[in-house]
Amino acid sequence: MKKFVRILAKMVKWIFIVFCIALILLFLREYPVPSRVTGAIMRKLSVGGLSLSCRDMRFSLRSGLKVRRLKAVDSEAREKTVFSADEIGIDLFARKVRIVRASYPRLPESYYLPGHTERNERLDVEFPDLGRFELELKNPEILGLSPESLTASVVVAPERIDVSSIAIVWPEPGGTLRIDGFAAVDIAGQRVYGEVKGEARQSLIRPLIVALDEPVALPYMDAFAGVAEPVKAFCGWDVNLVNSDVNLKLDLHPVLGTYNGVPMDRADGEIGISVAVRGTNLLYTTRVGPIAAADREGGLLKGTVEIRGTNDTVTLGFDAASKLRFPQILDIIDYLNDGTLDCLKCDTPPDITVSGTLAPDASRQNENSLGGTVSFERGSFFGFKVGKASFGYSYIGDTVSFDRVSATSRDGGKISGSAKISVPGLDAERARFSVDVECENGTLSELTDAFGIDEGDKFGRVDAKMRLSSCMTTNLCAELEGEGEVKISNGHLAQTRLFMGLTALLAEHVPGVASIVNRSDASCRFSIARGVLKTEDFYVEGGLFSIKGWGTYDIAADRLDGTVRVQFLRNDSLLGKLVQPITWPFTKLLLEFKVGGGLEDPKWEYITLLDRVK
Repeated sequence: MKKFVRILAKMVKWIFIVFCIALILLFLREYPVPSRVTGAIMRKLSVGGLSLSCRDMRFSLRSGLKVRRLKAVDSEAREKTVFSADEIGIDLFARKVRIVRASYPRLPESYYLPGHTERNERLDVEFPDLGRFELELKNPEILGLSPESLTASVVVAPERIDVSSIAIVWPEPGGTLRIDGFAAVDIAGQRVYGEVKGEARQSLIRPLIVALDEPVALPYMDAFAGVAEPVKAFCGWDVNLVNSDVNLKLDLHPVLGTYNGVPMDRADGEIGISVAVRGTNLLYTTRVGPIAAADREGGLLKGTVEIRGTNDTVTLGFDAASKLRFPQILDIIDYLNDGTLDCLKCDTPPDITVSGTLAPDASRQNENSLGGTVSFERGSFFGFKVGKASFGYSYIGDTVSFDRVSATSRDGGKISGSAKISVPGLDAERARFSVDVECENGTLSELTDAFGIDEGDKFGRVDAKMRLSSCMTTNLCAELEGEGEVKISNGHLAQTRLFMGLTALLAEHVPGVASIVNRSDASCRFSIARGVLKTEDFYVEGGLFSIKGWGTYDIAADRLDGTVRVQFLRNDSLLGKLVQPITWPFTKLLLEFKVGGGLEDPKWEYITLLDRVK
């Protein structure tokens, strides 16, 4: 009996040793799962038109279940792989899932294909009831985002998946960048939603916009350059599983280098993206803002820009205000900065408001409906130096209009009026302008300077009204049309280059005339056709003499062709009206002159009696 007990004890001992060795081997070694079992598991997990497959499964007590080369294929999209992973490790004891190189590069293919059709049906799937486990993704690529790792706590129930404590990490010289958040798949509510926040770089965020097929948003993101520091960012998303509507919100706070080449200090703002299919139309909106930005000089830019599209048709919407310098704001919005608004110069940063819509496509200019206000302390408009300027503007169709213009001229005159610039097809070569301007109590000096006339003595006050229109190309003067009137008071017209020749000729016939006509008034009504100015009633009124002129001036060719008659007394005086019938034969026969040449060097010629006989 004792011998039997000893033999039995030895057997139990060896069985225990063998069992321990087998248990150790089972713990250390991986064993393949039969392909029949693997196929059954894959078929069980294939739901919602997705077909799952893998190369193999292996199991061990130490590392749990490993699934290698997993693929999820969309059987309704030409067998396209929508998800893959090099390896999925499931530790049943630690309740941990580790996925290596998971790839989900794109949304369902129907999201990208042309010929969109509205979807309106529930997505009814049932997940396995797995409870809570820890998830780790190593080197994943999810909708363009490729961090070093992603960790999270996951709870899987039949109608819901909750992913909490998400931590996304990118390697960074001297440290790491991290984003935290949560996500959920709610089958009962037919939603997929979540949000993350933290720090990231522009280059890490951009692929997400590409994966979401939002090319319209990319130029606005790429306009940021030289962003030295990681961007504080927030991202929230909400996908409707019934109709596939997608809403994405980005909240960014970059410390900037430049935006469209404009040096900036900072920008705080949001980017909202929404995509939906209605009928057969793909509707999408990218909303940039509300945004608050500042340049390095302290100028502020705030407001919202929206890019709204239906299929390939895009419309821009603006609601913004700026105190940046004028060229910079044109560079930032990247519109009408092709020279169209070169007529407007702002020497000081203007206050600008803008609201309305624009159609970037030149063929849809009739949809433009934009307006706002501009005010600035110093600048110029069509060459006229102005201060304390303000005006309203609108961009309707192909025409930019300026109205309610109010400004002070360089020398204190009051300027008012309106202007229009039409740019058919956004073609600068076809652009035209028209100006209706009135100046009260201006100066001859600023008027001649604006037209580039280099006169010696520019003394005198000016009141003027004029309407001008022309193309905006190099042959502007040759195409000029218009009309107007100018009045000059207390001018030294005899000292100007235009009248010096006449004064010299008069001095030969009427001694002392220079001092008599030195201080004078002038008035002129004119019309301009095809660049040629014509007047029938040009008057210069001196103390004892008045000068009447008529003729033409070819602006482009700088060629004068006029006749001047010197009359006794002022044209508008009572005595002048009484003696004019008596003196008219004398002035017509003896005091008429021809003027030719250019404004810089006019040629005066006395018309003699012999010339009249000829």
